[in-house]
Amino acid sequence: MTTDLLARVAGGDATALGEMYDLWSDAVHALALRIVRHESDAEVIVEAVFWHVWLYARHYHSNLGSPCTWLLALTRQKALDSLQENSAVPEKRAATRVQFGRTEWNEAFFDLNPTQRAGHVIAALRELAEIEREALELTYFAGLDYAQVSHQLSIPISSATLRVRFALCNVRDALKTARPSDVSGQSMVRPASVA
Repeated sequence: MTTDLLARVAGGDATALGEMYDLWSDAVHALALRIVRHESDAEVIVEAVFWHVWLYARHYHSNLGSPCTWLLALTRQKALDSLQENSAVPEKRAATRVQFGRTEWNEAFFDLNPTQRAGHVIAALRELAEIEREALELTYFAGLDYAQVSHQLSIPISSATLRVRFALCNVRDALKTARPSDVSGQSMVRPASVA
């Protein structure tokens, strides 16, 4: 990984992040797996590492070591954090899986009626960057897998995967702050009244 590639990521180049993922995801995954010893945890760490790189690449400086050293040090730290979290509360995994909805979203979103929820989802989708929305629509509404999205958009599979993940994270973050009054005034499709 070159400093130039990292500079492109810092400038918001999603394709550069995809290239970086292609170059280093195997090494990041191998290190994470060696530390945490669980495949699912290692996959989460890989995603967290590249998400961190996307958000904070502009803060990289050569005194942190080479880009490769920085990436692997970040992986090690995230893996150790994961171990610490999981050892502190052994039942955490099971509880999170059972109560997924209430732990990942705020309570206010679940208190909304279905029409209000739909309004918030539509508003969140409208706020996405075009490249994220396009990948998400192809995946969830057209039913394409990542390889098909990659082919359709003429981008690497890793870029398609990252675009969908970033889109989902952005939608999730938007929905965490959902309130009933936030959708007032938006044009929503309402059922026709019966005369």
